Amino acid sequence: MGDNLLMEMFAKVGAIVTGSHIVYTPKEDGWYHGEAYVNKDAISLHPKLLAMCAQGMTRLIRQFNEEHQDFLRSIQVVAAPAAGAVGWGQMLAHRLCDFAVLDPRFVFAEKSPDPANSGDHIFTFRKIFQDTIKDSGVLVAEDITNPGTSAKKVAKAVEACGGKVVGVSVLCNRVGPKAHDYLAPYPLLAVADVTMDMWHEDNCPLCQQGVPLNMDLGKAKDWLATEKGQAWLAAHSQ
Repeated sequence: MGDNLLMEMFAKVGAIVTGSHIVYTPKEDGWYHGEAYVNKDAISLHPKLLAMCAQGMTRLIRQFNEEHQDFLRSIQVVAAPAAGAVGWGQMLAHRLCDFAVLDPRFVFAEKSPDPANSGDHIFTFRKIFQDTIKDSGVLVAEDITNPGTSAKKVAKAVEACGGKVVGVSVLCNRVGPKAHDYLAPYPLLAVADVTMDMWHEDNCPLCQQGVPLNMDLGKAKDWLATEKGQAWLAAHSQ
């Protein structure tokens, strides 16, 4: 399944939003804005579409395994962050059962307050999932990577439980090659790769033009709680 065809299917179910003012999940150097968004919730409404994506991912895994022959056998557990990627993770784990050498288990991670940063969160696993992860190879399943913050947090939680992250599998990588660098050293496999323009909060043309924020999608509410978000709101609420 090519990227263009898949994006057409995403658009058909209303998962591709354009012409808006979106605030994305922050990176290490601050918040980024853009005018396009891949709505994972719209994709999750369609199990048939998720199943097709899972089938596409198994083909990618098979191809990746041709060059890294221990990769396939290393997948013992599929782990997804709750709640948005749970459907994708379960669908992928089920599809991986098509490989005779695999009978993967599925677990999900839940958000918990970050003890080192009161304004952030980490991911943790329930006790039964912790026991499942220990000494196992884990494939992290994320829906959208932008730039992969949740996937990295889940990977860290897996390692805290004594598991080994063997790779990250995503429905849609929307930041292009940069995501591979950000998620290193974990190999990244994406059903679809698409690059959407984004701007740092200090140089966002949409902010400069006073374009209203999309409050239904993305992280606008969180950004407005920051100092720069408050300043922007004060300047454009008159």
